[in-house]
Amino acid sequence: MPFSSLFAQGQKLYRILIVDDYTAAADGLAELLNCFDIDARAVYSGAEAVRVSREWLPHLVILDLCMPAMNGMETLCSLRSHPLTAPIPVVAITAWDNKIGPSGNERAQFAAILMKPLPLEYLLTIIEGYRPTKTVAGPA
Repeated sequence: MPFSSLFAQGQKLYRILIVDDYTAAADGLAELLNCFDIDARAVYSGAEAVRVSREWLPHLVILDLCMPAMNGMETLCSLRSHPLTAPIPVVAITAWDNKIGPSGNERAQFAAILMKPLPLEYLLTIIEGYRPTKTVAGPA
């Protein structure tokens, strides 16, 4: 079965999940990314991110580190512990500075760590690096 047949007609090929307890920031980033032919969805907690990731299988997760209840590191650990979500790259976003943010070992688990306010051009460059190819090879 060709890869392209896994998508409904008209469905965008690139799915990004944005996780941030600050709903205005999450919704705003999702709306912005939707303008770039990306199916971006926003959720507002770590538990919701884990549930949606297992059902929707995004190609990339953009994850706030400082959230109540289930913080970003706990969310990442939960994503990594499930075979469906373990390989999904995760970009951390945080207002923490380097002195109180994730340690060296924790940093290595992220595709990137970006400081808020988000540097849009750099974020888009990272996102493009994880975009799945849109062409599907036919039979040889």
